[in-house]
Amino acid sequence: MHITPGHSPGCVSFIFPVKTQGKTYMAAQWGGTGIPKSIENKIQYKSSLEHFTQYCHDNNVVVETTAHLFADNGYAKLNNVVNSTSIENNPFYLGQKGMDDYLHKLSLEIDNAIANSIK
Repeated sequence: MHITPGHSPGCVSFIFPVKTQGKTYMAAQWGGTGIPKSIENKIQYKSSLEHFTQYCHDNNVVVETTAHLFADNGYAKLNNVVNSTSIENNPFYLGQKGMDDYLHKLSLEIDNAIANSIK
């Protein structure tokens, strides 16, 4: 568990092992995808995301789960897991590049929100 304030003061994010078909993979759950309103919280969000990104790299995270199934087609992904026959068909499995892309997208979103707050 990692303390990742920004989205909210008590926000936490997780890195944990998941197992499928006899293999273990590392998964991450970023605690708050919603961008906060205040510039101070946006800056804290950016800092938390930078630290969490490093934790993900250090732990070889290749699976991303969501704290809110209504975001990122979470319900559809969950339904598709039932029919998944391999890790590559699992909609939560992103692989290293996909995980990097996901975290980079979050970084771009918060950078844009910070830039718009400063204008």
